[in-house]
Amino acid sequence: MPLYELVCIARSTAMDSKKSLLPLTRSLIKASATHVLDNQGVVKSFQLEKPNEWLPYRMKKHQTIFEKGDYWTMQFYSSPSAMRSLSRTLAFNENVIRHTVIKIGDKLSDITAHKAPETLA
Repeated sequence: MPLYELVCIARSTAMDSKKSLLPLTRSLIKASATHVLDNQGVVKSFQLEKPNEWLPYRMKKHQTIFEKGDYWTMQFYSSPSAMRSLSRTLAFNENVIRHTVIKIGDKLSDITAHKAPETLA
C-alpha cells in the first residue's frame, strides 16, 4: 500500500479555553481516519498545522466565501481506490474548503534513505 499525505483546509473553528479542537474539526478528522480504516488502510499520523489561520486569498466553496480556515494533515497507508474514495468524500463535505492528497511513495526505500541489506551468496 502506498503512503499518502492528506493536506486539508477546513472551515475555521475557534479554539476553546483548554486549547482543544471544537467538534467541527474533530469530527472531520475522525471521519477521514475512519474512512481510511474502514477500507483496510492504516493511519500513520495527524497534525493540526495552523488552527484559525487567515487564508492566502478568499476562497469560495459551496456558495460560501471563506477568509479563515484550519489547516491539518494526515499521513496514511491505503489502496489507490480507497484514496480516491476519500478524496471524493472530502470534495462533497461542506466543512472542507480545500484538500489535496499527495503520494509520498510506494515502498519503504522510496520514503526513507534506508536500503535493504544485500543477501550474502
